[in-house]
Amino acid sequence: MRFGKIGRLMGDCHYNKIILLLYLTGRKSKTEIYNSISTNPRMPQKLAFLEEEGYISVVREGTLERPRNMVDLTPLGIVLARGLCELEASVGGDAFAYSEAGREDVTGGEIRW
Repeated sequence: MRFGKIGRLMGDCHYNKIILLLYLTGRKSKTEIYNSISTNPRMPQKLAFLEEEGYISVVREGTLERPRNMVDLTPLGIVLARGLCELEASVGGDAFAYSEAGREDVTGGEIRW
């Protein structure tokens, strides 16, 4: 059975985490995304999928000595992120708690998405 785009997005937790990370904390480099979410070797393919589907944009910036691939949400990605936040709220959660807490727990360590 096929579930379309929503099935693909919901079937892999990293897709949703990437979208929410960008929505709640803003533009990030690929390295920052990997460090925050996962160092799974398939993360580059996951970012490529989100870019191909039109949810994120990737722009190469920086100097020749230190280039960076910066990732941001597209308008479609923002719509998806808002929907994910609404879904979280509908089950009693608060997606915005991560951004409001500065993504640090009480011990001062970084929260892993």
